[in-house]
Order: sequence, then C-alpha cells, then structure tokens
Amino acid sequence: MKRSLLCIVHLPPPVHGASLMNQHFVDSALINDHYRLKVIDITTSRDIGKIGHMSLTKIFDSLRLFFRILSGLIRHRPDLVYFTFSPSGFAFYRDAAYVGLVKLLGGKLLFHLHGKGIAAGAGNSTLFRWVARRVFSHTHVIVLSQQLTNDLKGMTYKEKFILPYGIPVELTTAVERVPNPGAVRLLFLSNYVRSKGIIDLIDALEKVAATHRNFHLRLVGKPYDVSIEELNDHIRQKKLNDLITVCGPRYKEEKLEELRQADLFVFPTYYPNEAFPLVLLEAMQWGLPIVTTREGGIPDMIEEGVSGLLIDQRDISALADKILLLLEDPAKRIAMGAAARERFMTKFTLPRFEQDMLKILDIIR
Repeated sequence: MKRSLLCIVHLPPPVHGASLMNQHFVDSALINDHYRLKVIDITTSRDIGKIGHMSLTKIFDSLRLFFRILSGLIRHRPDLVYFTFSPSGFAFYRDAAYVGLVKLLGGKLLFHLHGKGIAAGAGNSTLFRWVARRVFSHTHVIVLSQQLTNDLKGMTYKEKFILPYGIPVELTTAVERVPNPGAVRLLFLSNYVRSKGIIDLIDALEKVAATHRNFHLRLVGKPYDVSIEELNDHIRQKKLNDLITVCGPRYKEEKLEELRQADLFVFPTYYPNEAFPLVLLEAMQWGLPIVTTREGGIPDMIEEGVSGLLIDQRDISALADKILLLLEDPAKRIAMGAAARERFMTKFTLPRFEQDMLKILDIIR
C-alpha cells in the first residue's frame, strides 16, 4: 500500500522558482507512483508584487488555511507532511503556527527550504530565534545546496538533505555556438527587480563601452520595482541607447528564442532571498557562459572559471571586467558555455531531481 503524503506547498500563480518546483513535485508521475499525495496550496499572494506584504485578506486566508491543514491531518492521517516552509517575513510566523498544528497531532515533518533567511532572522530577533529552534526540532530538512546549509546555523533537526533543483530538458541536443562576427549578444532574463542587479548591469556596461562597443544587451523581463521607462531613462543618461534594448516580458517560444540567440548570460543579483535561481539553469541548458554573483547557492551551481565567472554582490567594476574578459575571448565563451551545458545535463535536470527526491522520501520512515 502506498504511503500517504500531505503536501503543504505554494503553487503558481505567481510563477517563481519555488512555486514552479512545487508544481513539478506534485505533478511528478514518479512520486505519485510511490505515494498518495494530498495537496494543500498555501499561497496567499497571486501577484508577485504582493509577496511579503501584510494585509487583512492574507490574515483571513491564513486562518482559513489553518483549518484546511487541520482537516487534512485528521482525515488523511498522513505518514509524512512535506512542507515548503517560508524562512522569513510574516509567512515565517504563519508557517510556524501550521508546524505547531502538525506537531500537536503527531505528524512527521519534512521541510523543503526554497529560500534563505533563517540565520538572518535568528540573528536579528530573539523571538524569531526562539520560534525557529522549536520549528526545526525533530524535523527533516531539505536545502538546495551546500552553501545554504549555513542558513541553518544554530538549528537542531533530525536529518538534513541537499537536493538541488532540476528543470525539464527542453533542448535534447546542444546548440552549436560559434564566434559571432557581429555584436556579441548579452542577455539578462528576470523580472525587473532592482536587487536582481539590472541597474548595476547598465552601470557596468557604461564602463565596458569606454573601450569595447561590439556588444548588444537585451533586458528581458516583467517590470516589478523598476519600470521600462526608468530603464530607458537610465540607458539614455549613460549614452547606451544603441547598445541596450529593453524588451519587456517574453514567454514560451519567444523566451526560448532569446536564449537561443544569446552569446553570454549576465545575472548580477543581490536579491536578499536568492537561493537557487532557475534562470541560471535555463541559461546552462542552452549552453551559455554566465557572469553572476556569489549569492545564495549560486557558487554550487556555477563552477568558477569553468562554466562561468563569479563576482561579489554590487561590485560594478568587477562585473564590467568579467564581461569585458568574455567579450574579448570568444573561445573562452564557447568553452564555458559547453561546460555549463554538460553540468546542467549531469546535475540539474528534472528527472534527476525527481529520482533524488524519491530517495529522500524513502529514507524518512
């Protein structure tokens, strides 16, 4: 008989790394072949711009979800509760209440941490630290990379697992990349969020353009806290109009075409909750060399000097230097892109994620 699994997760919309991976998990034929899943979607913000903001509606929704979880625990008597616990903000305390309910009814807990913030919260607040220690006691925990284990410093738990994300293989054969006789095509692909480094990237390219102008950057994404108008104004101020295009969002085939046409992927994020950005896995699948930051679990994704180049957050001069290095060395770009593709196919595919997840679930008995 299949063991029962109560999944307390965030599902799309909105679309972001955690919600996408949760959707992959609950839809997995492999997982469903081995377990009976009961899914409770605890998303209370259907717009990405409202994530992290408190409202009366969210409070009422959270109370409603409390009773849904209570009903699920009583009716289904799960062998294991799989919980994508929120590590920061109001959602941390809300989820802590749900954890208390699960523990009160004797449920066995497996946390899947899709972000970070436990260490920072515990360092800044005595109450947070007190709650977190009780939340994690006698639980099993999944983190996305070795780097992110530091976020659990000071917490006690039964067992910890490291499980990186994996995404569907949309490209079964590698793109053959050859040196482009025209302008080198740079790509930024993310929501227009300031802390994703989009303004820093424009400022870095001002430095690059002082000595090298044989490139063109495409900024692809949906406006969030930076508007298309603000980006265009900043580009004009830097006199980079002919070198940068603000594209807005691209979906499905249009998005894939952006990845296919690019020569170099740049993602200078300093987003505080950055953990394991899926956009880097997408770029790796398409055989793109990557310039990005040492934020969250990124150093476990990108091999420094092999599949990409890493810089410290907000270091605009270093960002300009790394971009310039790859602009002037097409052979290095192509070699790094090939290494990125190989690393993706070996470590970060969805089938690999599902198989490793099943092994973890089978261990916890």
